[in-house]
Amino acid sequence: MLTLLQKMVQEDPTRSDSWRLIGRIYQKQGDTAQAKKAFERALQEQADNIAAHSDLGDLLSDLGQSEAAAAHYSAVMSLGPESSYAAELSKRGFGNTGSSNAPSMADSTTIDEDELNSINLIGYEIQTFDGADDLDRILDVIESDTTTPTDRFRAVFEVGTLYNTNLSLTPISRSLRTGDGASAQLFISPSLEWIAFDNGRMRVGPLGRGYFTFNESNFDSLNLASFQPGLFVERDFEWADHPLIGRVDYVYSTDFLGGDHFGDRHSVTASLTAILPDSDAIYSYFTTSFADFTEDGVTPSVESLDGPAYTAGVSRFFTTESKWIPAWSLGADLEHAATRGADFRYSAANLHTDVTIQLNEKLSLIPKAGVGYRHYPDFTGAVDRDETTWRVGARLRWQCTKLFSVSAIVGYDRFASDNEEFDTDRTEAGIVFTFTH
Repeated sequence: MLTLLQKMVQEDPTRSDSWRLIGRIYQKQGDTAQAKKAFERALQEQADNIAAHSDLGDLLSDLGQSEAAAAHYSAVMSLGPESSYAAELSKRGFGNTGSSNAPSMADSTTIDEDELNSINLIGYEIQTFDGADDLDRILDVIESDTTTPTDRFRAVFEVGTLYNTNLSLTPISRSLRTGDGASAQLFISPSLEWIAFDNGRMRVGPLGRGYFTFNESNFDSLNLASFQPGLFVERDFEWADHPLIGRVDYVYSTDFLGGDHFGDRHSVTASLTAILPDSDAIYSYFTTSFADFTEDGVTPSVESLDGPAYTAGVSRFFTTESKWIPAWSLGADLEHAATRGADFRYSAANLHTDVTIQLNEKLSLIPKAGVGYRHYPDFTGAVDRDETTWRVGARLRWQCTKLFSVSAIVGYDRFASDNEEFDTDRTEAGIVFTFTH
């Protein structure tokens, strides 16, 4: 990550927040001289960068330079009296009057060395930032539930190679940052469910999912391993002569980056699928989740990614009588992440759609698109970081057998923000092999 940030400031030396993050990394490594230079450069590029004033003040306080630290703490109180940084200083005894006695680290809760790392990278897998990526799995469940099962197992296993132009774009961590970390990737994504109990109307059993990536050697520290065991309960209903499938999932996720454990997540999803007489389907869901990362940053009230998130959505699957366009879908999602850290707290709305174009009996083209908006009401930076999200992509799928397919995929994600530190994009392209049972 230090290499990526240094490359960014070489290309654009005016990136104040990037200089600040460089300082944070040097500080974690114990190189206080380089950290001080980086923080000072951040302030040289943006004198009203409250976070950089706070970080430099903490560093100077650690070095015993209390008067110099007090000057930066006073700048924090003056520039952002309502900010989380000012609130943290007040808790530590630095009043709004600009006391000359800078709070020392001993005056606050002891901060472990690991907590000095404010960069959290996780989950740069093939996934969008809305509910669209779950739709294929949902359709597989619907098909399984509306046909006579041959056995009690459901399985989807994907393996493939990708080229990813931005490894630092990380939906799971809620950290959408710019970056140049481009790499070829091998990924493996298994998903398995076992129906342990089935009385004809209710099905109960364990599930297991995962996502694993292997990058080029110079980016192997970003190799991801995500283990996701869980349980599910399904029940069939009827309403107004329409078959309904109710389902509740619990999934526990534990995640590793470069072999190091860095976070756990719990999620519960309640969903309802309605099968309509014309073979259309309506899928609605509500998910509540909680993330607990091993590192919370120097100022958790600003930088921590811990906390709950809530997502609700509905998707409609349409079937047609057209030979060339047999199906398409349209969906909408609402999301709120109530993170402990103010910089990552947001609300979002998304729309997404796809169309199946049947080129011949086995070959289909599935273009996809989406648009959304993320609002960060409590962001502490000087420039607003609200983001408009755009997504386009396509999958060219060859259905080799009923159970096995191979696809060429391409996708582009764009996050447009007035804050250049969060204005970013990502392109992915590759080959995916899929086994479905």
